Amino acid sequence: MNTADNLLHRTKSKMEEVVEYFRVEVGKMRSDRVSPELVDDITISVYGQGQPLKHVANITSIGPRTLEISVWDQSLIPEVEKSLQSASLGASPVVQGKSILLSLPTMSQETREQIIKLLHQKLEEVKISLRSMREDAIKQLKDDKEDSRITEDEFFKGRDKFDELIHDTTKVIEKVSELKEKTILGNS
Repeated sequence: MNTADNLLHRTKSKMEEVVEYFRVEVGKMRSDRVSPELVDDITISVYGQGQPLKHVANITSIGPRTLEISVWDQSLIPEVEKSLQSASLGASPVVQGKSILLSLPTMSQETREQIIKLLHQKLEEVKISLRSMREDAIKQLKDDKEDSRITEDEFFKGRDKFDELIHDTTKVIEKVSELKEKTILGNS
């Protein structure tokens, strides 16, 4: 594997990490249907230390707007309930035996528009990050060409591959954003 291919492989790997980060962040955003990702990372105080909710409970969606949170250690139910109340979700948790039900209200049009605006901001941040990675990689290619580690042909082929990679990766994140926007609007 030559220097240009090695650089392409490393950059592609970094871009895939950014896409995965974007998917996770988008998954946490409220949509017409609630998903466990909405509360996964809410911090719960467990024996004096903060833990994400997903590490102390099983979270399942039992309807379009309701989550069931089954806490593994029943002594933590009051702490989980308290954390859910303070999480600014616009819903009150209800303890039912060994689990907690969290019913979220229907989103207003204004809330939907705010979430879509946030989605577009995150999309733009990720696009900027991807472009920055591409620019860094092309700069590295130029340096390698100037230091005679790669030929001019390898430089141009590498630059074209980076342009193709950024184009393909941008299409992926735009598709993720488009699908999320449809679920936010209730057109899933």
